[in-house]
Amino acid sequence: MAKQFSPGRKSFASSPHIFFLGALLVSTVANAAYIGDELRADLAATESSMNGAKLDVAGLVADARATAYIEGVSTMLSSNNVVCFPPHVKVGQTDAIVLKYLRANPEVWSSSAAVAVTKALRQSFPCP
Repeated sequence: MAKQFSPGRKSFASSPHIFFLGALLVSTVANAAYIGDELRADLAATESSMNGAKLDVAGLVADARATAYIEGVSTMLSSNNVVCFPPHVKVGQTDAIVLKYLRANPEVWSSSAAVAVTKALRQSFPCP
């Protein structure tokens, strides 16, 4: 079953990543300045998972951290009309868009991950 993005819905809670939420919270608090390069590295685990690879615990935490971060920023951007998602955009789609953007724009690797996510999603889902 594909991950579904829906602002206001807790789709992340129904995913298998919920088991790693504790580790996600600890790693996020320990690393308060999440930058584009870290998000890119975490999304590599997400991409491997989407391609059928079995991830170890570190890979699962990286996947969960990236997916939760992008979903959180996506929800904030959508609720403030910064981006306008069409109906039924899947979480995996937003992850892939952000990863593609990060790979094509290494100049944002040292920026805040939120900046990279915002630029990627505004480019793909502009509001009219």
